[in-house]
Amino acid sequence: MIELLENLGKKDAYVVLKIIKKLGKARYVDIEREIVSSGYYITSPTLSKRLKELRSSGLITKNYDESEDDVVYMLTPFGEEVVSKLEELELIYKKFKEGSVVA
Repeated sequence: MIELLENLGKKDAYVVLKIIKKLGKARYVDIEREIVSSGYYITSPTLSKRLKELRSSGLITKNYDESEDDVVYMLTPFGEEVVSKLEELELIYKKFKEGSVVA
């Protein structure tokens, strides 16, 4: 559990997870492209490190996809559930910041 929370708390980990969720299955270059188009900046070594950490936490898989003729990343069922909960937490936080949730 500690490893999971540490990896989720690392800079850009949530961004990477949301992008993989949005794309469904994503090649490394697709993730990079989406990061840039979303207005974020992650260096290639950092992205590689985050993907490895997210895999080691059981949140994503890395598999060879014959139809893509490339390696693709996908959320695991566990990863889908975690991202769903993080999105709920994100909404609660936005409401709090707007003042519609009292501290």
